[in-house]
Amino acid sequence: IDLSVHKVSPSHDSNGALENQVKASNHSLFVIERAAQSLLNKLICSNLVNTTNQVEVHQRDPNSPLYSVKSFEELRLKPQLLQGVYTMGFNRPSKIQQNTLRLDYP
Repeated sequence: IDLSVHKVSPSHDSNGALENQVKASNHSLFVIERAAQSLLNKLICSNLVNTTNQVEVHQRDPNSPLYSVKSFEELRLKPQLLQGVYTMGFNRPSKIQQNTLRLDYP
């Protein structure tokens, strides 16, 4: 997430006081924007972590579209594909994967 900072260039007064106030204000806005950006990134990342537990629970529920009873070995995949599947972190095929992989490798 990227939050943009928009700076405003004021007209100069005789002693430069307005210019100094605007610089201080812009710096404060920049710090606040960076803090907000950091917080949003942290919240997004924390919600993306630890999602495997829910998927495994859904795979064991027969009423879930993610349910599957077979292992990848039972789908008779080529050894290279089987190794790639496990390398990518998959443990069990979903119902969709189970049906699709059967079409590719009869």
